Amino acid sequence: MKTPPEPLAPTAAALSRPILALLLASFILNAGSGICLWRWPIHPWRVFHGWTIPLFLITFGIIWRAHILQGWRLRKNILSGVLTLSVLLGLTVTGWIIHYSGSDIVQKQASNWHTWLGLSVSFLLLAHALLGWHCRESA
Repeated sequence: MKTPPEPLAPTAAALSRPILALLLASFILNAGSGICLWRWPIHPWRVFHGWTIPLFLITFGIIWRAHILQGWRLRKNILSGVLTLSVLLGLTVTGWIIHYSGSDIVQKQASNWHTWLGLSVSFLLLAHALLGWHCRESA
């Protein structure tokens, strides 16, 4: 008796371009509102930013299964991947501090760090993607 085939998980290559486009769009919207590039009120952008967290976590879980574990096994792009994951961890911690700290001073400092980490993760993700595409083309 044959067992049914295992469902196919999306490959890292199939996910990389749409996720990069989503991250670029969110970077433009969030960074633009965070550093007041847009003339629109900032509160709706912060609400949007908060609402996208579950989508980010779902996407991160897919990336973890289809991309990060495979890259770790292949030992490809380890440095830029670990740097990116470290900054994402920093964003998570500063986000928690912003929402759950009782001190206005601590919240303000965490907010500043969160802004800079958010800006830097966009560039790290772009660099990580470009390095990955370069490694894939040379192989």
